[in-house]
Order: sequence, then C-alpha cells, then structure tokens
Amino acid sequence: MKGKRLLSKEEIEYIKKLLDKKPRASPRRKKVIRVKLSVYTIIEFLIEVWGWVKIMASPFLAAVFVGSFIYFPSPNTTKLVIASSLVFAGLIGGVILANRAWKRNGTMDYLSEIMELHDFDNLKADKDSADTGDTK
Repeated sequence: MKGKRLLSKEEIEYIKKLLDKKPRASPRRKKVIRVKLSVYTIIEFLIEVWGWVKIMASPFLAAVFVGSFIYFPSPNTTKLVIASSLVFAGLIGGVILANRAWKRNGTMDYLSEIMELHDFDNLKADKDSADTGDTK
C-alpha cells in the first residue's frame, strides 16, 4: 500500500483549485463571502439591524393599535384571543417583510426608497416648459 495513491493527480489539482485563497462570490447575492471584520462592517451591520427593527415594527405596531381597539372597549376572553392573534400575525408579517427587504438590497436601501420624495423629479422639465411657453 506504500506506492498506491488515494487520489489521482487530476483530483488533487481540482482540490487545490477549490482551496485557493481568493474569495468567492455567492451566485445569489453577487457579494464576496469572506468579509474582513472591521469597525466599518460592524457599524454597517448594526445600521442594517436598526433598519430591520424599523421595518418589522411598522406592521407590528399597526396590529397592536387595531388589536387594542378590538380588546379594550369591552374586554373578554374571545376578544383577547382575537386581538392576540392579530398582534401575532402583525409580528410575523413584520418579520417576513423585514427579512425580504434585508435579502434583496438591504434594509437601509428599502427605507430610503420608501422615504424618497418624488415631488422634485419633474422640476427642471416644468421650469423649461415655463421658460419656452410650451404646455404639456
């Protein structure tokens, strides 16, 4: 058994190619898998977590608001079950929405798209048409 190889030379070369030092990109996200841990990446991660919490809180707090209007006017066991299940559904919906936003482009990109103002998109076109006297 001394002279017998366990792997062929082609298999060894293939394994060496797989174990090279270059970082690989994930086919799904097109980002580098290996990330150097730095203060910047930690702060970026914490900002993404804060965005995740903000996205998750929106449907959850809406469900808490509606659930409180269901339960508090006349509290009983049936209304407690209905309001609790509504709040739980709001929590699950918020978690699903926040996870989708994080996986697509990141939570801060999602929140910036929501808060973006489109009022000034056509401002230059309106100004140009006013200068030339054109009407739309």
